[in-house]
This record gives sequence, structure tokens and C-alpha cells, in this order.
Amino acid sequence: MMAKNEKPGRMPAPLRSAFKEASEKSAKELLDSHKQFAMTLGGFHLACSTLDKLVDFAIYKFLKVSALQAHFVTSGMVFGRKARLLADLIRTSDHPNKATIQRAFNEVRGATKREIITHGYLWSEPNQIKFMERSISGKFNAIEHEYSPIEFTIHVLVLCVNIVSFYRSLDANDDEIDKFAKAALSLNRKSTKSPGNPTLKK
Repeated sequence: MMAKNEKPGRMPAPLRSAFKEASEKSAKELLDSHKQFAMTLGGFHLACSTLDKLVDFAIYKFLKVSALQAHFVTSGMVFGRKARLLADLIRTSDHPNKATIQRAFNEVRGATKREIITHGYLWSEPNQIKFMERSISGKFNAIEHEYSPIEFTIHVLVLCVNIVSFYRSLDANDDEIDKFAKAALSLNRKSTKSPGNPTLKK
């Protein structure tokens, strides 16, 4: 029988309380059983976020434009296109350290498996992790990429090491990179139109 203050169609209070308790317990058990994997996957996404910032910063330096112009160029691009752009900029540049930068970038670019891990379907079991990659270029194809927990941890650690090598090859410091990143915030207070050709004087 519905309680006096219960609304029609709403779960009764005792059931809501029981459902909440069961949900919280299930969530805690799930997190406890997958804690190490969750931490490693979080580390992977943190590393990719750092790589995004470094790639945008490198494009800014190699294009030799203002920080705002670089943000206009990179903000709407997926990682794959940005990576190809940066690779071409490094290859055709006259930067004295370009061979080291190119080598470090190639290492990190080839080892990420970013799209597979970020956008693939995920299955996680105590002794096995699977990411399903679905390709839509040409004939449809689905591939499972399997890792043991230790293999996935090593993958993330290698990625982090490669990102640090790429960071060092740029010969930049944290303050310079953070200043570039935060320059994007100033676009909120400026026109949404592109600042135009960087070679033109106003």
C-alpha cells in the first residue's frame, strides 16, 4: 500500500533506500576488484592529456605563430591529424634539434594505441583486459587487443617514458608550456573569429 506522502509512480522510500545501499555496495566491490586497473587506465588518460598539450605546444613552436593562433589551429583537430601535421612540420623545419625531436615524437606516436584504448569497447577481468577496435576505413573490421594486467601496466609506463623523452627534446620548461595552454582562456574574452594570417601586420 502506498504511503500517505508517496507520489504515484515513485519508488517507495524503503525500496529507494535498499536500492541505493545495494548500488553503493556494488560500486565499491567493482572498484575494489578493479582498483589497480582503474588506476592504470587513469594514468593512461592522464598521459594522453599531457601528450595533447605537448603536441599543441610543439605545433605552436614550429609554426612560429602566436599562442592564440596556434589554439585556433589545433583546438578542432583530432589527435591523428595533429600528429601528422606536427610530423610534417618537424620534417621540413630547419630546427637544429629536429632529428632528436622527430625520433622522440615517432616513439611516442607509434606506441600510444590511444584510439584503440580510448574509443574501443572494453572488457576487464582479473587476469585479462580486452579492447575491441572497430575499423570503418574500407571494409569493416573488428579486432580484439588483449593484455594481461602487467602487460597493460607496462604499456602505460612505456608511454609515460616516451612522453617524458618527447618533452625533454622540445627543450621547453613547464612555465612556458603552461603559459601557452592558459592563453586559450583569453579567447573567451576575444572575438571568436580567427586572428587571420600571422604574417599580416595590423
